[in-house]
Amino acid sequence: MLIKGVLLGLTLSIMIGPVFFVLMQISMESGAKKGIIYSAGVWLSDFGYLLLIYFGFSTVLLLKDNPSFKSNMGIVGASVLIIFGLTSVFSKKKN
Repeated sequence: MLIKGVLLGLTLSIMIGPVFFVLMQISMESGAKKGIIYSAGVWLSDFGYLLLIYFGFSTVLLLKDNPSFKSNMGIVGASVLIIFGLTSVFSKKKN
């Protein structure tokens, strides 16, 4: 019985996500109105990310044929990879 409950809990946490459980907690502790406000905030945040991605990719698609854009993006990408590599090599590991 306990294993079935644990498996159901793990399945729900993977399928639905942590936002669902936070929404349920807020709704139970603070009422439906605060739960609806939280849900609207999550929805607006997701919608904002979608808009940023859409307009960001449309800008990249317009610039992709520009040769200077390609070289600049290569330099930026290489710099990011070098910085990540150097920080992982020189960072102290905590035991």
